[in-house]
Amino acid sequence: MNYFFLWNYNKLPFVYSIMKENEKNILIINIHDCPEMEATLSGLQDLSRIHKIYFIKNNFQECLFNIFYRVFIYPFKIKKEKINFYLDGFVDFYPIYLANIGTPDQVYFYEEGESIYQDNVLFVKEKNGLKSKLGDVVKKLLFIKKNSIYGISVFYVRDKIRLLNAIENKMSSGFSFLIEEVDDVEYIKNMPISDKNVIEKVFFVDQCFEVFKSQSKTQKKRAIILTQPTYLYGLHSKDEIAGIFNCYIRNLINENYDVFLKLHPSEKEDLYLLNNVKRINGRFPFEFLAIFNVIFDLGVTYNSTAIKSSLIRDKLLIQDLSC
Repeated sequence: MNYFFLWNYNKLPFVYSIMKENEKNILIINIHDCPEMEATLSGLQDLSRIHKIYFIKNNFQECLFNIFYRVFIYPFKIKKEKINFYLDGFVDFYPIYLANIGTPDQVYFYEEGESIYQDNVLFVKEKNGLKSKLGDVVKKLLFIKKNSIYGISVFYVRDKIRLLNAIENKMSSGFSFLIEEVDDVEYIKNMPISDKNVIEKVFFVDQCFEVFKSQSKTQKKRAIILTQPTYLYGLHSKDEIAGIFNCYIRNLINENYDVFLKLHPSEKEDLYLLNNVKRINGRFPFEFLAIFNVIFDLGVTYNSTAIKSSLIRDKLLIQDLSC
């Protein structure tokens, strides 16, 4: 039994591309930040490689239930089949709901995004605040094990060389796991028609996507703006990040690009230029646009992982530039 854990449903394209056919694949999706998406995401149950979907709300009531299960039910649980965990590169204690599934026979990591390439992320989990420390105490009392990169079997990534560069200093003495490169966009382009229909039904029902479905030819080059709410993390104020993106948008319009803008799913308000900019619903995994064979000539973002997609020919990371 393969358990695939998604901290965010936007990672589904990559995760689905590494699922094996003819195996029982259980998808566990954290919807703590988007509980209203549960009904929509339930439609993914019809994908051919998914056996079942569970949603994690990660709230207080759920935490109490998981602790109760761990204390009173888990000790009597009988392991009936092999268990494999597919995780987004997180280390340290397993979440209680994962630990309650059972001890995994094998653990696999997959590329979550840019964060896995930051210093120490794959080796040490930062502990901030009383809540985090209290959680560790509870997990120790419940005999929950820690997860480590040293115990994984395979690491699935888009760029093997980049991962090697990120871990070489910490693992200079070597490592035993395999590194497999995955082209999720190429897989999505060639996935079965039945699966493409499911993806379209779940994520692409809004009118804004008709321009991609029609496959109409255009003489204009296409640019995609992938916004990021850096103001939520103290990197910029709202006015600052909006000003940066709007500067690039104006330049692209002046250069006669057909400009599309995808709001980050966590952004609650649209701060960006409206005129001559086509909005596309932000609540879908970007790579799934591959089902329509969409190609953008240019992508602009702060540092979003989606910019690295082969759906975008030329890429601008504005964290490294000024407008």
